[in-house]
Amino acid sequence: MRHRPHHARYVRLLLACLVAACVLAPTAGAAPANNAAADAPASESAAMQPAPEGNAPVAVPQNATATARDEALRQRLQRILTSLEGIENVQVRVQDGVVWLAADAQNKAAHETALDVAQKLDGVAYVVDQISLSTAPTTRISFIMQTFRRLWSDTLAMLPVLAIAVVVFLVFVLAAVWLSRSRWLGRRFTANPLLASSLHRLLGLALFALGLLAALEVLGLTSVAGAVLGAAGLFGLTVGFALRDIMENYLAGMLLSLRSPFTVDDYVEVGEHAGSVVRMNSRELILMTLEGNHLRLPNAMVFESVITNYTRNPLRAFQVDVGVGGGEDLSEVQRIGCEALAMLPGVMDDPAPFMRVQSIGDFAVIVRFQGWVDQKQYEFLKVQSEGIRIVKEALDSAGVDMPYPRQDIMVLRKPPADEAPRRRKDIEASARRADVARDTFLDEQIQEDRAEAAREGESNVLDKKTPG
Repeated sequence: MRHRPHHARYVRLLLACLVAACVLAPTAGAAPANNAAADAPASESAAMQPAPEGNAPVAVPQNATATARDEALRQRLQRILTSLEGIENVQVRVQDGVVWLAADAQNKAAHETALDVAQKLDGVAYVVDQISLSTAPTTRISFIMQTFRRLWSDTLAMLPVLAIAVVVFLVFVLAAVWLSRSRWLGRRFTANPLLASSLHRLLGLALFALGLLAALEVLGLTSVAGAVLGAAGLFGLTVGFALRDIMENYLAGMLLSLRSPFTVDDYVEVGEHAGSVVRMNSRELILMTLEGNHLRLPNAMVFESVITNYTRNPLRAFQVDVGVGGGEDLSEVQRIGCEALAMLPGVMDDPAPFMRVQSIGDFAVIVRFQGWVDQKQYEFLKVQSEGIRIVKEALDSAGVDMPYPRQDIMVLRKPPADEAPRRRKDIEASARRADVARDTFLDEQIQEDRAEAAREGESNVLDKKTPG
């Protein structure tokens, strides 16, 4: 009986534990469920939406946002492409950033523009090109008319600027033409007519190019100006190769005018060709031969050839070669021939005629008589011809043997002493009758030819007063 209170205490404590367990059991069971809900993915919780009726959740598709984005992209691209000029019947389909683009383009440029717009739009991963060029006649005609209307409106808008550009270009062109035709600027730097003409042409060409660039700059076509310069350089290079011979002749003419090896009316020998200089232009040298024929020589060939000018020095020597017998007194032959030449008009007294012994041959001794002629007063060829004639007559009159390359038996006799003065008088009379005056017939033909060329506008870079 003594231990009874202790058992009651234990019973009460056990009942209290049972009551506490019953009270705390629902709370402990609900905690794991809440933790599981917290650990669930945010996407799954977001996918669960309250149903309109009742409390049961309903599942929504996960690609709803991507579909909305594709639809927005499709509508935006549809509006943009529809507003483009030259694009018709636009149909756009978008799925996951891939665009299927179908339309009718009026031209290739509109086609490329539509593709470029679609590819640069945000959210586009790839564009499937299903655009086709429209071949309908009405569409093409409409496009052409629209193009012409646009060009006409642009032209009308650009008319004031275009007028200013044309005025600027014309001012430069007129200045270039005036500078090309005038000669005052070139003469201030050089007396050479060809150099002066070339200088004016280069300055005129530079002014023309500057005017073209200024006009393009006024029009705002700076890029076109660069293209024009590039095309001009390429064109110049092509023309240079194609016209290489002409350029060589032009440069050779310029160098010849600088060196001044001859001037008009000079009698020159160029290589194997000889004649009097009529004129020289930028391409060729024109000579007139002694027969009155025109001889045109390219300047490049003249520049590379050996040039002999027989007129630059007015004093010119002529020679007469004679073969005399080996038994003749050469001193006497010299006296007879030189006296005969001294009687001839046109032969200068200072220096006086003289003779040289050239060689001793099998049949004769070759001697050369030489005299000088002033070409300003006498005709050289005439003096030379008369000199040959008068020397032969003098030697024949003196009985000088002039053998031929043959074997002959000849009986020679000296002329009687009384015949010598008579022979000398005959020689003097023959010498006085000799015609050695300057021949002006060829000069007259050259002057007429030069005047005709001047009337036709053919240039002549040679100057009578200033060689070149």
